Amino acid sequence: MATYEVAGYDSSDIVIHSGADPFSNDLSANGAADGTIFSVTAEPDKFNITDNDTVFNDGDGSQDLAEPISQGGGTANTGQQITPEYMYRVRPVGGTAADDFYIYAYDADTGSRASGFVTEHRLVPGQQYQIIEEGPTNDPSIAYSSLYVCFTPGTRIATPSGDRAIETLEPGDVVRTVEGSYVPVRWIGGRELRLDDLMAQPENRPIRIAQGALVPNLPDQPLEVSPHHRIMLRSKIAERMFGEAEVLVPAHYFIGLPGVDRVRGLNPTKYIHLLVEGHQVLIANGTPAESLYVGKEARKMLGKANWRAVKSALNYAPFQQGKPTTPPARLMVDGKDARRLVNRHVRNHGRCLVERATAPRLRVVK
Repeated sequence: MATYEVAGYDSSDIVIHSGADPFSNDLSANGAADGTIFSVTAEPDKFNITDNDTVFNDGDGSQDLAEPISQGGGTANTGQQITPEYMYRVRPVGGTAADDFYIYAYDADTGSRASGFVTEHRLVPGQQYQIIEEGPTNDPSIAYSSLYVCFTPGTRIATPSGDRAIETLEPGDVVRTVEGSYVPVRWIGGRELRLDDLMAQPENRPIRIAQGALVPNLPDQPLEVSPHHRIMLRSKIAERMFGEAEVLVPAHYFIGLPGVDRVRGLNPTKYIHLLVEGHQVLIANGTPAESLYVGKEARKMLGKANWRAVKSALNYAPFQQGKPTTPPARLMVDGKDARRLVNRHVRNHGRCLVERATAPRLRVVK
């Protein structure tokens, strides 16, 4: 039996702005809910399900809660079966058909209404969504790897004591690099993108990398990053092209690979920036991804207040004669070279984008 972490929205945490309650029944969709406009009032609850396969589906007697949950007005204990019973196609209010995605209502025997629902994409508390239609089936089935699990706040960063949600880290905490070193956090900050920001620049929507999109089980759960956040690629192809096996590539160049795409819909987004000692490759949801690089793009992107905070957290001048003083953790590949590199991996029968390396002995960087 495998264990899967899911993010389930409590059906009690919804507000109906117009129309019928789509979650009023625990086992079947409400046919009167087409056109309903609703919002959620809270982030989803994270909990674990044990299953003997990789699919969350109706009628599967092997799907059990690995821990208690309180949703839908009741409580389900460890070992309680949980199954998706019906589904709806929803759309952010003001969006188009291209922004549609599905939500899957599940029953864990917590009452007469659906316990909650899982989804392919994050629902933002306060944002309104419309039920477009029910179905296409009342026996839904979806791979766990396709479900929304973590968003940028919530990304798990490797530390000496295990993985921690990025928003729980503070200056002075220590995080792990891909080499096995431990480095201190110097500053952590966020940048909010409102709906009007994303309407003006939809290309700034997060990039979602599905579980196992880079190599089997990497990321170890879906990872969302900003389009220009660099992911470390390690391969013989990179070594042949650039003379270095490990290079950093902005996430948006991976779009088009199976399991990699921009997040659909124009939902408010928060990006969290993690500044550590030097420029490092950290481990985010099991994936090698860069820390904040203090370069010209960061200065433009962070905004004045965050940039002042970053300069205050550094113990050196970020620029000298107009050039960044921090050397990059790896060779940075962009533009045509990045596209060629990714395309060569695709042509080589999907060769692993992050080939395994021998883990070195751990050490602490002070």
